[in-house]
Amino acid sequence: MSAAFSAHTVAELVAAATAKPGSLTFASQGNGTFQHLAGEWFKATTSTDLLHVPYKDYAQILTDLSSGRISMLFDSTGAVLPHVQSGRLRALAVTGASRLASLSDVPTFTETGWPATTRT
Repeated sequence: MSAAFSAHTVAELVAAATAKPGSLTFASQGNGTFQHLAGEWFKATTSTDLLHVPYKDYAQILTDLSSGRISMLFDSTGAVLPHVQSGRLRALAVTGASRLASLSDVPTFTETGWPATTRT
């Protein structure tokens, strides 16, 4: 997520997406990629309406994400870790069963309450 975006938690992100359906965007390297499917999983899990923006150039994703032109990216830690550590991007959660040593202050989705089958 862009460091300039107002959400600092998954709950704040879900609230922002719920308040303005379809106004938040997520990038991927194309339809059917891990990034696209992760975004669709997030949408389904949180019952939010996010706009998928496919890119051909990964560098352009990072440029647009850092500048706030797109709202978020669901990606592997290795790809975005330097950008999170530099403060250009903000990580809200990781998908693993436990926190990552390299992002020890970032909770897992489970710790944030997502996915939860009781959410509507």
